[in-house]
Parts: sequence; structure tokens; C-alpha cells
Amino acid sequence: MSLFPKSLRNLLIGALTLSATACIDFSDSDESSDAPLRPAPARPVDHDAPPTPATADRPAVTPACLTEHPDDMRAIRRVRQIAEVSVHELVTCGGAQLDAINSMVARVLLSNPQFFDAETIETLKSALGMQDLAFEQAPDGEWRMRINADSAFDMHFFLPGAAQPETGDVFDLETYLVGAQVETSLSFDDMLENPSLKNVYAVTWDDYGPLADVMFPDGRPAQRRLTLRLSLIDFALIYLGEADADDFGPFGKLVNLEVDSIVSLIDRREGVDVRYTFASDRQPLSHLHDTQAVPFALHSLVATDGRITLQGTVANLTVEGRGSLSGILIYAVDGIAVDDVQVVDDFGEGAGYPEPSYWCPEDWAESPYAAPDIME
Repeated sequence: MSLFPKSLRNLLIGALTLSATACIDFSDSDESSDAPLRPAPARPVDHDAPPTPATADRPAVTPACLTEHPDDMRAIRRVRQIAEVSVHELVTCGGAQLDAINSMVARVLLSNPQFFDAETIETLKSALGMQDLAFEQAPDGEWRMRINADSAFDMHFFLPGAAQPETGDVFDLETYLVGAQVETSLSFDDMLENPSLKNVYAVTWDDYGPLADVMFPDGRPAQRRLTLRLSLIDFALIYLGEADADDFGPFGKLVNLEVDSIVSLIDRREGVDVRYTFASDRQPLSHLHDTQAVPFALHSLVATDGRITLQGTVANLTVEGRGSLSGILIYAVDGIAVDDVQVVDDFGEGAGYPEPSYWCPEDWAESPYAAPDIME
């Protein structure tokens, strides 16, 4: 019995269920992987929808200093819940960044129709669930994903060690190899009939593009020719970011590019204004590929209903590859009868929404969040 599905769609969708550590086994077996999936590509969010955090219906434990100020406690809790929904946008942004990084080699190859014709490309995109890139590039090299009319998530790509971001299209083969021509040993129908069969791609080009040094860090070869051997399964794993970069010759060097990102959000819901900036420091794509996580540092965060204000003071939030956040976020509270109240959103090692807690100043020093090394 063969485990080859009858259609490319079923085969590649099956490949999507494999974890980065799983092996593709086409022997006769009924075993399947229980490993978690990588995050789905980011999708549009309804920013006008009412907040629906997982914590919305949990009973809040009122700290002793606020037991005589129930209106303050209700207001704090409401502002925090709406801030929680806004902060959850980090998951969408980090997921979009991971999707762009994981799929970079696949997108570079698909940018040249000689690797696959237009009909084949659409078949592959459909089978893999590959969406159009969520970002648009500005002339200064910034890649921007709009969150809402007032908010955006921006990425910048760099050559290793370069001071300024690259202005070329890092997802376009022409940026690396100008005038690339591709000859293949198999037709797409041949590959479709046997998706594990290797197609030989002989690539030649007219000249080197502005980012060619990424592909050839040890020097541009005089002979402008390279050979790739890829099956449809290999291509699926390239898109997933689960293939070994060394298996794809100079294209595997694209992971040496570096990237940073920043989320600047203004969100208004039910009379609460939330504004924040989080940034992810510059790092090699290879690190993001290996960790499948995007750490974000807090630059500023303020949530207010005009009377009560929650101001983010410290945070060590990380978007995890499974579509969740890990770490903690601490707010200082202003505008209430008691000074120095603290609010903590604890995501633990990874959760869609946090476990909140509220702390009086006299109890804060003994809390698990007051330790000097809590952010390490």
C-alpha cells in the first residue's frame, strides 16, 4: 500500500501537519504525527469587534486596598481587559513576521515563473495555503503591514553587519540574480505523479543583483550557474521553513539576512484608548527560523478611559510559534483612590490570553513579579 495521496492538495496539506522535527515517511504505515503545527499566516482582524479575551469572564480577585473602592476596581479591570485585546495584536504581527521568514526561500523561487509556471504556482499556493505577503514595501526599504488606519507593523531587512536597511525586494529573485534563466529535467506533471521525485533545476543568470553577496558570502563565482534538486515535498518544506538551509545551495544563505521589527498601535474600543509601541531587536533570520519565536521589548504602553490609566512599566513578551504569547506585562495604575497599585498579565510559557492579578503596594514586594531578575 502506498501512502501517496491521490492529489497534490492532499499531499501538501498532509505535509503541513508535520512538525519541524518530524520525518516524512512514505512507507506503509498508519502512524501519524501528533506534533503541533506552525502558526497559520496572519489574517485580517476586525478591530471594531467588542473585546472577547479569555479572561473576560474570570472573577477578579480584589486586593485588600481596593475592597472599599469597588468602582475603581471595576474600572481597572475593564481598562485592563480592553488593553489585553489590543496587546493580543502582537500575536498577529509576530505570526506575520514568522510566516514571511519561514517562506522567504519559497517566495524568492516563486518570484521567477521559470521555476514553476503561473498555473502551477497557483496550485502550489492553494495546496500550501500560501497567502500573498502581508507586507508592502516602501522606497526606504521598510516593509509595512497595516493593522488599522492609525497603526502598523514594520520590518526592516539588513545585510549582515550593515548599518542601513536594504531597499531592494528581498523576496524577488531578481534582487539576487539578474535575468535568471531556469532549465528543468521534469515537467510539473511528472512531479505531480511522484511528489518525492527530484527535479533538477539548472539556473543561469546575466548578472549579479544588489543582494547577491547574501547568496555568495565567500565571493561571486565567475561561472554564473547553479543546480538545485527539488521535489514537491522539498518545496513544501521550504515554504514551511522546515527544510535544512544547506540543502538548497546558495538559496539557503538567505537566512543570513537580518531583520528587526516594530509594532506601533493606536486602538480605541468602548471609550478606552490604547496606545503602545513594541519592538523586536535586529537578529538573523536563521535565529527566528530555529526558535520560531519573536521577542518584543516594550517601548511604551498606555491604556486609559479618561479617568483610570494603566501604564505598561516592564514586559518580556514573546510571540511563540504556536500563535501565543509568553512572558509577563506589568502595569502601574493611576487615577484611583490608592497609589502604587500594580496589575500583572502573566502569559506563562505560552498562552493566547494572560492570567491577570492585582497588587496593593504593601503586597507588591512579596509578589513573584517584584524580583529584580523577573525579566531575565
